[in-house]
Amino acid sequence: MKLKTTGLVALLGVAALCFAAQAQQAPPPLISVVRVVVKPDRHAEWREITKQFSEAHKKGGGAFRHVWRSRTGNPHEYAIVAPRENYASFDSPGPARKGMSEADRARLVAKRRQHTQSVEITYRQPIPELTIPWASENPPGMIATFSPVVKVGMANDYVEHLKELVAAYKEAGIPAYGVHRMRWGGSRRTFVNWSPLDKMADLDGEGWLTKSMSEEAREKWVEKLLPMLESAEWGIWIYEEGLSYQTEQ
Repeated sequence: MKLKTTGLVALLGVAALCFAAQAQQAPPPLISVVRVVVKPDRHAEWREITKQFSEAHKKGGGAFRHVWRSRTGNPHEYAIVAPRENYASFDSPGPARKGMSEADRARLVAKRRQHTQSVEITYRQPIPELTIPWASENPPGMIATFSPVVKVGMANDYVEHLKELVAAYKEAGIPAYGVHRMRWGGSRRTFVNWSPLDKMADLDGEGWLTKSMSEEAREKWVEKLLPMLESAEWGIWIYEEGLSYQTEQ
């Protein structure tokens, strides 16, 4: 993997979603993430179906269901995020299924298949000790992500190393930050670090890492981080409020 230290410092300043969990609460035990690539000419239809599923999710008593659209990468990609209490919950009908009739669900599922190009389902585990909860009642308008795959045998070292970063962020008053680890659907050496964005202009100027550590401490921290990484991906996601369901506080 080739990463310049200066570039990594700048990106880690804003990196940091997978996806924010419920406001002012500890992260849920599990996160279900469904990444969907929609056919370019079927956006309107797919969005309407997704809205209906979110309404059924609410009616079925589910906690939040957040829909995010990629701001970078593929503009036709979405991520649908919902919490789970445990794996046993997957053995029973989910909230969306409870919130609509089987006939309506079958009809919508059949229509949805016609509008999607690909679907990927993963289950991820938020790491509470690496979480600074988002304090607003509603999700941020955008979120930045840093998704590294760490080298074999380095996952625990990576988590321990991030504790130093989170401590610095807390001391500096950073508003929110979190880390999820892949559990099913991908390599367990994959992590997703997220942080909120108010606007794209937040990416200009000094990043959070620069604001939170001295230059010497920052260089040492990055120097120790780099050998742990096999690869990394950065992204920005926009919150689709009209397609989502946010649990009332």
